[in-house]
Amino acid sequence: MKVLIVEDEQVAARTLKNLLLQLEPQVEIAAVLPTVKKTVDFLQADPQLDLIFFDIHLADGSAFKVFEQVIPQAAIVFTTAFDAYAVKAFELNSLDYLLKPIRSDRLQQTLTRFKQQRETFTAPMLHKLESVLNSLQQPQEKYKSRFLVKAGSKLLPIEIGQVAYFYRDEEVVHLMTFGGRRYSVNYSLEELESMLDPKSFFRLNRQTITNFHALAEIHSYFKGKLKIELKPAASQEVIVSQERAPMFKEWLEGER
Repeated sequence: MKVLIVEDEQVAARTLKNLLLQLEPQVEIAAVLPTVKKTVDFLQADPQLDLIFFDIHLADGSAFKVFEQVIPQAAIVFTTAFDAYAVKAFELNSLDYLLKPIRSDRLQQTLTRFKQQRETFTAPMLHKLESVLNSLQQPQEKYKSRFLVKAGSKLLPIEIGQVAYFYRDEEVVHLMTFGGRRYSVNYSLEELESMLDPKSFFRLNRQTITNFHALAEIHSYFKGKLKIELKPAASQEVIVSQERAPMFKEWLEGER
């Protein structure tokens, strides 16, 4: 069995690789790739894979962007720490959907299912994938212009221009205004990414999406990372990873 792991977190990638080798000692790990770009380049070389484990949120964007450029000729298992993508993942008719942290027994179920369906799964999956991608490529609606939030017993509309950044604290996503007011919103950061104008908002990391105008200072950090100071000040340290830093710089220069 030849397997590709698409995962931008080193610990998660190493854990999945070790679990696979424990459960299937004969498995061949073709590569471990952290970005959309590297995955597209790898798949375009037609590596003859059997199974691909896809982390949905990668360093340079959603894994679904891979499918806009190349259709993998293999069964697909989506992995993520967030279950908001579950419906979309199954719409793509994936082999399975694993929620992190991945358990050994749950992974074993996936491998067993793959062995049972490997002769018949790939073709219908690819057909369904192409169909869903075609629908996703239809003209999109306008980006969100305001949010309705709760302020005590009242509902309050917040214009998008008032939003400094969004951040996740535990399982709750908050909206922070330039005036320093904080409100919870009923969206995941992944959902917000598709609602916000990418010219004005950027996903800094797994916890934070910022408005361009909320950037106070940007500092070089160790190992190519960046440390971001926001306004109003964030309650937690905001770090941009080494992999994501080049995209962030491109965005700052208006190239994304």
